[in-house]
Amino acid sequence: MVYEAPHLKIKEGGIKSVVCAVGDPARAELIATKYCDSYKELAYNREYRTFNVTYQGAEFSVASHGVGGPGAAICFEELIKSGAK
Repeated sequence: MVYEAPHLKIKEGGIKSVVCAVGDPARAELIATKYCDSYKELAYNREYRTFNVTYQGAEFSVASHGVGGPGAAICFEELIKSGAK
């Protein structure tokens, strides 16, 4: 059975091993759409927004965790369970 993160709404293996984590979902969108060469939005659930991106040949993910420690902890735990290092 494939793991699906209950808050991030991403499936195991869908996330890249390197992740740029930011607080604001709008900032995650800005990084993906304005500064990266290509992007694909994986999921958007409340404050959690996740993209896979390519920047100058490097592939990584961009994820937002919202405000506060508990939300960030949920985000980081689910990112790791989904394949982030």
